[in-house]
Amino acid sequence: MAERRLSDQTSEVLRLFLNDPLREIYGREIIVKTRIPSGSLYPILHRLEATGFLVSKWETLERAAELSRRPRREYRLNPDAADQARAALNRRRRSGAQIASHRAIRSGAV
Repeated sequence: MAERRLSDQTSEVLRLFLNDPLREIYGREIIVKTRIPSGSLYPILHRLEATGFLVSKWETLERAAELSRRPRREYRLNPDAADQARAALNRRRRSGAQIASHRAIRSGAV
């Protein structure tokens, strides 16, 4: 996994997958649950997949036909990356706390 600072939106998407690591989730459901617009979400999903955090597959044509819709791309957390995802979120949380602490010290609030 590439080391990169996680944005608020990327962190929110990772947390959604970590809440139920075995579940496959499609894009529209992620949009509804996170309120992240599609123009921001899909680049996040592609980046998380490219870095190995997520894996995806197309829903089968048979399943889509049963439900009278086009096939959807389904995403799930890469089981081999769950620990790295948690660690990345923890690093982000710690670095955010450190930044807040430094700002407070510089402003004289502490």
